[in-house]
Amino acid sequence: MTSSLDSRLDAIDLTDPELYRGPRGYAWSEWDLLRREAPVYWYERPGFEPFWSITRHADILAISRNTQSFTQTRTLRVFPAEVQRAMREARLADEARLGVIEAAPSSFIDMDEPQHSRYRRLVHRYFTPRANDGRMELLDRVGRECMRRLEADLESERDGPGVADLVDSVAMYMPMAVILEMLGVPEEMRLPLYRSVDEGIRANYTPETVERQRRPDFSDSYRMMTEALQGHRETAETGDTLMDVILRSRVDGEPISFKQQMGLVMLLVGAGLETTRNAISGGIHALLQHPEQLRRLCDDPSPAMIRSATEEILRWVSPVIHFARTCTRDFELRGTTLRAGQDVVMWYPSANRDEEVFEDPYRFDVARRPNDHLAFGGYGAHFCLGANLARWEIRAALRQLVPVLPRMELVEEPQRFTALGVHVGGFDKLMVRVRNADF
Repeated sequence: MTSSLDSRLDAIDLTDPELYRGPRGYAWSEWDLLRREAPVYWYERPGFEPFWSITRHADILAISRNTQSFTQTRTLRVFPAEVQRAMREARLADEARLGVIEAAPSSFIDMDEPQHSRYRRLVHRYFTPRANDGRMELLDRVGRECMRRLEADLESERDGPGVADLVDSVAMYMPMAVILEMLGVPEEMRLPLYRSVDEGIRANYTPETVERQRRPDFSDSYRMMTEALQGHRETAETGDTLMDVILRSRVDGEPISFKQQMGLVMLLVGAGLETTRNAISGGIHALLQHPEQLRRLCDDPSPAMIRSATEEILRWVSPVIHFARTCTRDFELRGTTLRAGQDVVMWYPSANRDEEVFEDPYRFDVARRPNDHLAFGGYGAHFCLGANLARWEIRAALRQLVPVLPRMELVEEPQRFTALGVHVGGFDKLMVRVRNADF
């Protein structure tokens, strides 16, 4: 006989994108149930390859830090079974034809150790806290540009008197302008490139689109990035943009190939745009929904409070919904044996509401300390390269927005989306009104 708990667990559908596009945003009640009753849960649903669903903070940390028992090269994200099979078959075919490294156009995110660290080290020092401190002038300049865009959009009345889309004015522009300037992409190319990359990330993945992705030269974003990269050939030996650095990079003493160069560039662009945009827009949404916390921040916009608010925004929003791994050998977790060859999926927003780690986890608190969130993954070798840059960008946006936030209000319920299946979540639009919009 099926128990009441089994029935409730069987009713959970974490792989349905529509679940993440509704008013509640994420699968909060489902993850709450799984953390409480089945933190290591064998998730088997029609149309998807089965996997272990991991919802506890400690368990996600344990898996993320164990690169000997889990690989990223087989399954990185959850897609319908037919898409998953197409991706795997395409990858194996490319590996047989090109070799392991050349078959990974997404660069080191798809690699295991030791290759992962060899390629990550090529650009790692450009994303450290010290490196970001050195680009404060850039961050503050882009922040001021964001505010000018917001003011212009409010004055245009395109979306109604005194109304603007904060996603388009601020949240999208901040990471786009910063990462593309760091790369050295010409200014006139930046917005079209962003639109093209964003469209590709949100594409409806099918076996046919997977096959087309094996020919990336047919995408507009790939063509634009190729043009931009080729434009740096003459400055590569002495230039200081990220494209110059990538062009002169070597691994084991040998120059990396053009495909590897493009893999690095496209990874930095894709990862540098989508998640930070969603963290900024989601953070402003959270502040507007919690006026007492908004006042707390605006009454004390000190560097310490800005840093603290940024960490709480990252925990609260959790723009990356999941990543997957595959067991390379049997692994014991909470008394359950995860078998070699089985996939595991780590739900980061669930970890960021884990009652064992966060006091009153459903309270938005801009001064929360400690705040050991997993918005950037579970640490270990694959901890997000751009974590520090994202933090600095969110802080720069908050510094500029603080004087305006007390006069800002939501106009309507924001439009939500998911990208890459249920990998990333965020807002398409965040329509706001600013009273007495005199900046």
